[in-house]
Amino acid sequence: MQATVPCPNCKTAIPVDMMGLSQGTSFECGSCQSVISLAAPNRQASLNAMDALKTLASEMTVKKDADE
Repeated sequence: MQATVPCPNCKTAIPVDMMGLSQGTSFECGSCQSVISLAAPNRQASLNAMDALKTLASEMTVKKDADE
């Protein structure tokens, strides 16, 4: 899942892969070279949230298909 995160230093949008971020990958701001990453204790919570979002999206698709 692709997303953008504002650079904490210069506010430039940094494109990130959410799965990579949740697995500990660091991303660098193309403007100021600041590096962002997700702290280890927060990685599992991020993975859990992405799984819940996928489940919700799947349930919405199934309901939409049933309504048609």
